[in-house]
Amino acid sequence: MTFTYLDFPPLPDIKTETVDGKRFYLTPAGRLPSVTTVLGYFDKEKIIRWRNRVGEEEANKVSSKATSRGNSFHSLAESYLKNKELDFSKTSKDNAEAFHKFMPVLNRINNIHHVEASLYSLKLGMAGRTDVIAEFDGIGSIIDHKTSVRAKKEAWIQHYFEQLAAYGIMYRDMTGITMKQIVILMHVDELPEPVVYVKDTSDYILSLKEKIRKYQEEN
Repeated sequence: MTFTYLDFPPLPDIKTETVDGKRFYLTPAGRLPSVTTVLGYFDKEKIIRWRNRVGEEEANKVSSKATSRGNSFHSLAESYLKNKELDFSKTSKDNAEAFHKFMPVLNRINNIHHVEASLYSLKLGMAGRTDVIAEFDGIGSIIDHKTSVRAKKEAWIQHYFEQLAAYGIMYRDMTGITMKQIVILMHVDELPEPVVYVKDTSDYILSLKEKIRKYQEEN
């Protein structure tokens, strides 16, 4: 498949820095915390409990493996969506097989605005980088692709939807273009096919803004 790109001006490539484990974007409007830093603040106790339960060595091993795999998967997806030839020589056989199963849901994307776009909003006080801004099944969407070893209940991934809602607000603030839909495409090892979540952006704005308010109060 060859993906079509719509003719939009490029977005700025915003540099990042990490301070005390928190990522910040050096935007034209000043230094802003990343969306994942803000939303991750509310999961820190759960992560600490998990690390204590499995042990520091095992936790580091699992986290490193997940990060490496996720980066490889994202690199393949980015190349595919940019109509580049795929290079599977730098990934594992399992990851290559997983990506081939993932390609049919990526094929539902087209009329792409941006891939790997840096975004920010002074109104939200945050910045971030979204995977894809494009049409999904013909509807303008903010799209993220993820990998997971096990299936997840929707209640466990509320922050994923809030993250994409934030990107939708940022994109609107920067360009005036509203993307009403958020889409998460997730490869899950234990499932035969990828999981596709399609949500209305407006459903997550209130909970997102409440978390932003609390984060700003406590940091």
